[in-house]
Amino acid sequence: MFDEPNVLDEEFPPGEGSIEPTAEVVCPYCGEPCEILIDPGGGTDQAYVQDCEVCCRPWTVRVRFMAGIPSVEVGTEDDPAY
Repeated sequence: MFDEPNVLDEEFPPGEGSIEPTAEVVCPYCGEPCEILIDPGGGTDQAYVQDCEVCCRPWTVRVRFMAGIPSVEVGTEDDPAY
């Protein structure tokens, strides 16, 4: 059962050139830099809500993968772009 190949490892092999599982962002409320986890297996276009680890206010996080490279943006819940 556990000998089956991992589909994510095939799409995003570990090592040089692989996708970083984290991203550095700046809280749109308090301005503090924070590191967040990103999920390359979650699809090419992702949107979710995550709280700031400093001020605890909710962000809207948008992650887009283009050619395997993640682009991460955070905004406020009131931001119409999210």
